Amino acid sequence: MNSDQYTLLEEILAATTSQSDAVNAQKFRAKNHVYLNDLDELEQQHYIENTEGRYRVKIRTLSKLDKPGSKANHIIFLCELLFKVLRGLYLEHAGDKITLNSLAKEADISRSDVNRAFPYLSQGGILGGWTSNFEDNEAFATPSEQILRYNSFQEVVHRYDRVSSSFCLPVESQSSIPSRDPFDGHDYISQIRISEIEMLKSDDFDFGRLIQICKEINSNAHYRNYLALGALIRILLDHVPPVFGFKTFKEVSASYQSGKSIKASLKNLENSSRNISDGLLHQRIRKKETLPTLNQVNFAPDIDVLLSEIVLITQ
Repeated sequence: MNSDQYTLLEEILAATTSQSDAVNAQKFRAKNHVYLNDLDELEQQHYIENTEGRYRVKIRTLSKLDKPGSKANHIIFLCELLFKVLRGLYLEHAGDKITLNSLAKEADISRSDVNRAFPYLSQGGILGGWTSNFEDNEAFATPSEQILRYNSFQEVVHRYDRVSSSFCLPVESQSSIPSRDPFDGHDYISQIRISEIEMLKSDDFDFGRLIQICKEINSNAHYRNYLALGALIRILLDHVPPVFGFKTFKEVSASYQSGKSIKASLKNLENSSRNISDGLLHQRIRKKETLPTLNQVNFAPDIDVLLSEIVLITQ
């Protein structure tokens, strides 16, 4: 990491005081247009992520910016306090959730400090579930068994840093990639959405297969396995209709009572994505062939709408 990149990370971190205060990526890139290549590299190396047009620093960045008196140092300190409470909770009451208000009380810090630290805790793989909006008064979190594998939050950060490094191409190798797709460093299906599904309780449906489908979609998007990604989208659409009270997704798209924008997303999945998936699944060998690109199988926004409806009607 060069000095310019270090300064950019410090600036993004300084401007992020809570989940809702992430940096407007478009404006930040315009302001720092002479460093566009540095910003691209920081995304590729998983130091920052661009989610819904907002820049946030990733957990591995904290260790790079950590020095006495720095904001990163303070965030790590807050995360250590919260980690201790969450680990103790799991040891005594495995599987129980805790509200962030109670977490603040147990850690003896303010709720605003919890809001400041929690986005980084949620990246560490030590939570089994959490409320998507950390700032909600009823927000909660549930520690997972994974938290027992660590004795401190610093250990979580260091492991995340090692894992992220193993997935990053060297800078000199990146020039050989013809184009960057929008899921480099990001998930096709949001981890927050997957966690919401993992937290669902239903007497009628077991969501285990749906969760695995979502994870395999993310994995194949990451490795650019677009044939498999197209097939998995078809599998997903065929799997979920009973949750809506229907047998087929065609029935869901035609008859599920929802708003105009939601219905448009469901119809796009039924019409466009199904036709594309069918083509990928049933195309026979030809004299000349073309392979699918991400543009052909990028239905991420519509799938997020679909999954959010599943969460909404099941809660």
